[in-house]
Amino acid sequence: MTFKKDQATDGIEMPTDHYFLIGVFSDVTRPAAGSAGRVIFNTPAANLNIDDGTNWILPNGVIT
Repeated sequence: MTFKKDQATDGIEMPTDHYFLIGVFSDVTRPAAGSAGRVIFNTPAANLNIDDGTNWILPNGVIT
């Protein structure tokens, strides 16, 4: 399957070799929480951050 979305408009890219390229941020540069379902990579924390609609959380549910 070949599928690709424009990274400049939605931050998601799925090239033909089937990996996802997601947004890379820090606590300071990431957008405010409030859009549930967004996932970013937090570089200084070396972890995923998930927007639950209210807060950025870690995969284990801890608010970050």
